[in-house]
Amino acid sequence: MRALILLGLLACAPAPTSSLPAKLHLAPAADGWIEVVLENAPDHPRALEAELSVSSPVAWTLDRAAAAPEAPLDTVRVAARGSNRMILFAGDKRGIRIAKSGVIARIRPAPAGDRAEGVLSLTRVLLVGPDGAAMPAEIGRSATLR
Repeated sequence: MRALILLGLLACAPAPTSSLPAKLHLAPAADGWIEVVLENAPDHPRALEAELSVSSPVAWTLDRAAAAPEAPLDTVRVAARGSNRMILFAGDKRGIRIAKSGVIARIRPAPAGDRAEGVLSLTRVLLVGPDGAAMPAEIGRSATLR
């Protein structure tokens, strides 16, 4: 009888929600772009604002960004924040939500010289939830630039 009651309680219990924060990281794509990847968001975000920086002895231009093919967002913009730094914004004015996991946007850094190497890192992220409040998010791995 106890087992039957316990089974009934478990069946009626709400599904567990993840208490872990979402994670954002950078991943190089085969075509030379760098992808901004979201993992395990507890809900569908409305927007992302991220600050990115390049660690390199050479200057890099960070002015090209685009929506990922699997994330048809109508607003993906970048703005320079001095040498080797930029702000990325990705969202949608039509109400399309970002997937809980997947590529949000793509960035194409370009070196000022012929041969340059560096590391592109997320230095600050703000993930906006469906209610307009900030969602907890961790910063993951960086991407090597060549």
